[in-house]
Amino acid sequence: MEYEEDKVPKKDDIASPEKLSIYHHPSIIILDKNWDPSEKDSLLNKEDISPAVSVSDSDILQFITTAGDTIEYQKKQIRSKNPIIIFSPDDGPVLTSLEKFTKLYHFYFPLETDTVIIIKKEEKKTDEITKAPQEIEIIERETIDGITSISTFPYFEIEKKDTLRKKAQIDIYPENLSYPIINNNQALLIRFDNDFWDYTDYYYTNGAAIGYTHPIFASSPVSRLLVSNGNSGVDYYGLQVVQHMYTGLQPKVDTIVQGDRPWSAYTTIGQYLTSYDIQHKIKHYSEFNIGLIGRESGGGFVQNFVHVILPNNSAPKGWDNQIATDIIIDYQYKILKEFYSANHFESYLTGSAQAGTLRDNVGWGFGLRYGKFIPFYQDVSIYHRKRKAAPYARKFRYNLVFNIETRLIGYDATLQGGMFNKESVYVLPSASLNRFVLESYAGFEVSFGQWELQFLQYWKSREFHTGEDHKYVSVKLNVAF
Repeated sequence: MEYEEDKVPKKDDIASPEKLSIYHHPSIIILDKNWDPSEKDSLLNKEDISPAVSVSDSDILQFITTAGDTIEYQKKQIRSKNPIIIFSPDDGPVLTSLEKFTKLYHFYFPLETDTVIIIKKEEKKTDEITKAPQEIEIIERETIDGITSISTFPYFEIEKKDTLRKKAQIDIYPENLSYPIINNNQALLIRFDNDFWDYTDYYYTNGAAIGYTHPIFASSPVSRLLVSNGNSGVDYYGLQVVQHMYTGLQPKVDTIVQGDRPWSAYTTIGQYLTSYDIQHKIKHYSEFNIGLIGRESGGGFVQNFVHVILPNNSAPKGWDNQIATDIIIDYQYKILKEFYSANHFESYLTGSAQAGTLRDNVGWGFGLRYGKFIPFYQDVSIYHRKRKAAPYARKFRYNLVFNIETRLIGYDATLQGGMFNKESVYVLPSASLNRFVLESYAGFEVSFGQWELQFLQYWKSREFHTGEDHKYVSVKLNVAF
């Protein structure tokens, strides 16, 4: 068995200013954070040493999977008690605890006998170079509260056998994590919606959003309102600004057309959270926004300005009759759960809810993707795609996407006016709304390195009895830092 230099970092290797430890092969990392004294003594009672191996002195733990993806954990963001990370290149790193270590170990490294293979690293110098041969020692299982004693080996890793068997999925995630992992990567999101591709120029005529993902937003009081997977989640917090505009079917008419859609626009600022639950193959998304609907939202001003500067175009004429100014308080939640997956294909079920002074509705639906992609429940998207000398094919991902949802509508301020200000010159009565609305989209997603582009064609059924179906296009760009 040949020794590979990069399997386990040496103590001198991590003394660099970056304090980075890199893992390519199966390994176990014990972190010196929040250990219970009693458990610390029972696990490491042989020589009474600290539970932290030298590699945990690093600020950043970097794991490189078989597929070439790089996943980084900042040690300060791992707040669980008695934390242990076990890394399988095929499955990625998993944060566990002392209580679940035995189950996790046997899941990834099943052995035929009740023994543990420990590989010790001992440097031995020759005349020309320094070599570090492996000394393999079979240790009889010494069980203390169901945990194998590993205290005598400050540097160690478990050899992955060629006869590795896949066992049934077991509960390998700890229940005692006080916080999920907050990912420290940053990203900029830009979204632009418009119906010019479909030559409609009415109803939902324009939308724009800009968002910034940064771990600092996890400290915001608003973050407590958002939905995190909690125990085993990986969370991405962000801040966004959104503006949407809606016009009537005849944007060049300056009088109120009975039975048409009211003119309206709203602008909000808020916080969002995307939480990935790899264990249960679920993705949670939630956001909380505040803002204004009406003239002070600036939607009419923006659309008039754009139409004026465009050649051979005139400004729309209905903004004087738009819905009156009112306060927007909006909360949205969406969950995606895997339904079926196969090679280059996945499908999922969706559920959603929206509540507040903007809209009240619940929804359910179905979606699928086909192509070369990371599964949605562990799709940390562009954030973990920084690679080490990976070929072009591994940097490039692509897929087709389709989604359809049904919504049960309770209230919509863009049609019925604000909840508090009842002075709008024209709104639709509640009885004229369609209570069930279908919305679907189809398109493609492409990513290269830290860049990701999404192009989607939307279709929406009639929102009110005298209305029409509507189509528009959404383009979204993500850039990671």
